[in-house]
Amino acid sequence: MYMKLLMIFLSSGLMLCNHSLAPQEKNEITISVCDTTVKVKPNSSVTILRPITLGTGYKWQIVSQSNPAIFLKQIEEFEVIQNNDDKDGENSFQILKLRSTEVKGVDTVLLHYFRSFEKGKIPEAQCKIIFIAK
Repeated sequence: MYMKLLMIFLSSGLMLCNHSLAPQEKNEITISVCDTTVKVKPNSSVTILRPITLGTGYKWQIVSQSNPAIFLKQIEEFEVIQNNDDKDGENSFQILKLRSTEVKGVDTVLLHYFRSFEKGKIPEAQCKIIFIAK
């Protein structure tokens, strides 16, 4: 009998908890082009895909932000999607992941494609993305 009452109590408590939770809205944005403007909502997940040639030492890095309060630090430092073809290093992509904060405004993010050990050298390529946080 006690076990039955306990089960009823627990199940009704779980039902109340489930109904009191607001549905979570997923805000996920993927960007694969440069020199673009993107609108982001608070707590959005932003994935930036940039082409990369594996085995060269080059990688994309965020070198500046005009308003760093809009994004948390990079979630994943370095992740790569490798092409399954026989051609090494071609058609692979580096993934940079960011998460927006509650701060509203504009943040211009500048990425450079370079080797980290070649300081002061002009980057092989660059990418600018303007984020408008509303």
